[in-house]
Amino acid sequence: MFSKWHYGMNVLKNLLAFQRRGGEVLFVNFNNLANTHSQSAIETPKEGVYLTASGIALELLSRSQAARVLKIDDYLPKVADEFQVQAAWDNQRRKLVLYVCNRTFERQNATFDLSALSEAFTKAQITTLAGEGPLAMNTLKNPNAIKRSVKNVEKLKTGDHYTIAADPYTFIQIVLEE
Repeated sequence: MFSKWHYGMNVLKNLLAFQRRGGEVLFVNFNNLANTHSQSAIETPKEGVYLTASGIALELLSRSQAARVLKIDDYLPKVADEFQVQAAWDNQRRKLVLYVCNRTFERQNATFDLSALSEAFTKAQITTLAGEGPLAMNTLKNPNAIKRSVKNVEKLKTGDHYTIAADPYTFIQIVLEE
């Protein structure tokens, strides 16, 4: 199971939980970095190299601009929750980073209430990680089974609320900026 997308999404959920605890969260040793029978971020057989499902997850979050997690009123997710959302400012408080983690078999909608923020967001970069299901996994023959897509939106109008639809077994990072 360590090589499957189900586990990669578990890595994402756990890292979000650490981020919610506050303070500085840096990445620590993830078992071994390479070649531990898919319990690693990178597999390097002699025929080639590819990122595992966990490696895809770690790649996205290691480059995230999220620095200061925001409290969402009346929302206290648990690590075990299969559907989670999170919001955080970047260090300069110019970009709002939203996360939607849907580790269920159903499409889920997440609506973020932005009415308390004075910023008007006009741009978004939406990065989605998705597998065809919980058992999807990258392999040497199919190193892109876990898909990563990036969509840039100019002329965005969020208003007081911003809603994102998350397909089954997807992790979405939305970076909103003025």
